Amino acid sequence: MNIEIKKYKSRAKEGRASFCVDTRFLGDAGSQKFFKTKSEALAYADSLSQEISPNAGESWDWSFKQLCDSYILHIDSEFEDGEIKRSNMIEKKRHAKCFVGLKFNNGLLSDTKVRDLTPGQIKLDLMKDLKQGRTTKTVRNILGNVRVMMDYAIDKGCRNSNPSLGIKAKGSKGDGKGLVAMPNPETIDLIISHMTPAWALRAELAATTGLRQGEQRALEWPELLKYDFKKIQIDKAVEHRGDVGDTKTKAGVRKVSVPDDNSKSQMQIKMKEYWLAQGRPMTGLVFPSRTGCLLSDSRFLAAIHKACDSAGVQRIRWHDLRHYYASVLLKTFKNDWWTITNLMGHKSIKTTTEIYGHWLDDEEHDAEVSNAISGAF
Repeated sequence: MNIEIKKYKSRAKEGRASFCVDTRFLGDAGSQKFFKTKSEALAYADSLSQEISPNAGESWDWSFKQLCDSYILHIDSEFEDGEIKRSNMIEKKRHAKCFVGLKFNNGLLSDTKVRDLTPGQIKLDLMKDLKQGRTTKTVRNILGNVRVMMDYAIDKGCRNSNPSLGIKAKGSKGDGKGLVAMPNPETIDLIISHMTPAWALRAELAATTGLRQGEQRALEWPELLKYDFKKIQIDKAVEHRGDVGDTKTKAGVRKVSVPDDNSKSQMQIKMKEYWLAQGRPMTGLVFPSRTGCLLSDSRFLAAIHKACDSAGVQRIRWHDLRHYYASVLLKTFKNDWWTITNLMGHKSIKTTTEIYGHWLDDEEHDAEVSNAISGAF
């Protein structure tokens, strides 16, 4: 369908954008958009022409929430028919919900019409929110599943092209050059203070033991009771597909100490009180859902994001509590990389130094600069 472009001379005289693409003939979905040059207006009109369907059905007016709901049902059907594995089903659902939940136009993408999203909006607007706290690899995986969902949108008649094709993934750069930034202790304390008591306990345990989220979700009472709350035996974790399995690496099997009663956190006391409040269970999950099942990973992210927003600080991930634990270990053990690696459950010392080595380098450099300046004056 050809869309006419009209130039408003009065607007041109006033120095305003004068080339108009008028789509009000489409009804409520139409509008007037003005551009400074004719080429810009033509490009916009061409992109609209690809999307306008003269035989549009009800799905043409779908929002991204409606698309996501339909897509999830489609994924469930594929899993039930044996076309995809359970892990693939869970990942596709998670990424679809993540995408439609991104901030967009003073709201959420979920409220936007599927047909209205452009490649430029994904690249310039949505990518800002998508990359926060995520690596380039993670963003690339999400975009891969978004492309599949947008192909589904085309099949359903929501639009005629896939706006996610050719979008380059970008991750959070963190502390520059893609290095992990050292968490601020005061910020971590502030975030935890804005959590509910139940979530604050989970966050404090992660921050004082370095348990990975999957390890924490799979944690059972015998692993605490065996050492009278003084240590935790880690030998399993919840995998990405949602099942309990082995730890991330063989080195992930380890014992971690729980801060004692003389420490600032007093985690041993808090965990004992929590155990008593639960009715002194001898078996079962330490942190189950209300139905006694495994907590979903999305609950952890939602809890810490809610606390960050309430505290008025930049959002962090649950995994950043583990980074905080690592920062405390480095201040305590300095260059004893063997001890730090074992406590973190890393595969090798190389892994630990690659992630956290620059923290010591930065501190040593700052000290050298400070001493040099003091000596100069």
